[in-house]
Amino acid sequence: MTRRVITCSLHKQLADIVRPHIGKVFTFTEVQKLFFKETGDEKVSKRVQATDHCCNVTNKEPCDCAKTKRALFGKLEGGGYCVLAADNDG
Repeated sequence: MTRRVITCSLHKQLADIVRPHIGKVFTFTEVQKLFFKETGDEKVSKRVQATDHCCNVTNKEPCDCAKTKRALFGKLEGGGYCVLAADNDG
């Protein structure tokens, strides 16, 4: 089965939002809350999935940054997501 990879329409916006937090660890919910705080868009913030932008795990249809040097997060064993020093040219 081939994994479908898409260019996520939220990648650049999410990258800009998390860039000041490089090295910090967030929960899944905290990532969504951070996006909402910056955009005020509750509907879209609920669609934000940190694992769609991870260097080491992915969802079924991740952003094309997943598992690349452009990934925005790294999932930690304890369940958090560490913000990476990712390239945000997506």
